[in-house]
Amino acid sequence: MTIIYKNDNVTLKKLKKKKEYELTANWENNIKTFWVNFPFPYLKIVNEESNEKTGVKKYTLYADSITLLTDWIKENKEDYTVGTKLLYDIGNQMQTLEGFNLAIPFLDTDDIVVVEKEESLHFLYLDDEKIYSFNLKNEIEINKLHTKGNYLSPEMIKINKLPMKLHYKSGLYSLALIVASNLLSKEINEKNKKEVLEQLYPTQIFWTLKRMLETEPSERYYLII
Repeated sequence: MTIIYKNDNVTLKKLKKKKEYELTANWENNIKTFWVNFPFPYLKIVNEESNEKTGVKKYTLYADSITLLTDWIKENKEDYTVGTKLLYDIGNQMQTLEGFNLAIPFLDTDDIVVVEKEESLHFLYLDDEKIYSFNLKNEIEINKLHTKGNYLSPEMIKINKLPMKLHYKSGLYSLALIVASNLLSKEINEKNKKEVLEQLYPTQIFWTLKRMLETEPSERYYLII
């Protein structure tokens, strides 16, 4: 068996049997809302087991391929349709959590898996350890330094002491960086974002990313029209 993704609560691994994978998740030791609203319909589940004492649920999945986005990017060329699908799938997961006053302040390509099955492509965010609740002021309190990766919002980069409060829409900026950087094969940041995004004008994804990359967090929105 090959481990594809793992944190303290979640393990995803490739089984010996062709095209079978195993997803194990602890529904009790993390934010249960994440798993209750997880987009399981994107997955072909062939078996499911639950342990009521521990809260662990185990799913046997069938797919042509499941890989980390980090690895998938290395093997595939940038594609507008794929970039839009990535934005749509992960954006919807984040938007669903927002309805429960939960947010992901930043993402990395190691947090996302790519599921390929029957000529369809889906992107799933797995890292339930990065989910924070936000208050009536739309603030989340960060109690752990996150310095890994190239997809941090400007306010995340500035964190130099803990705990630190920041706007929950920090994650929208992070997702937009992942999509734009890999769609255009060019690193994007606060200084060059206008110039880089112009390469996508006047496509639908241009306007969506522009809204998500606003410097002021409260002005960021996830909206695909």
